[in-house]
Amino acid sequence: MNASTIREMHSIQRRLDTWELEHLREHALALHLQLEELKAEMERLRDEACSAEARADMFLSLNNELQQQTGARIGITREGFMGVLQ
Repeated sequence: MNASTIREMHSIQRRLDTWELEHLREHALALHLQLEELKAEMERLRDEACSAEARADMFLSLNNELQQQTGARIGITREGFMGVLQ
């Protein structure tokens, strides 16, 4: 190979390296944005789970209190209504 061909090959290699680096930067940015979205979704779901747990604790507390006051067994329907069990 002559010097001109070698220079051209080096030039092509530098351009390919630049394109590859730009592609990797774009991919890293996309992954970063996806990670941030997933973190926000995870936090939202964690808050939702804590809220559901608090509501369940409240129901259990109310249920126990009603049972102590009335002596009856208290239940909840699938629709969310409380009532006395037979």
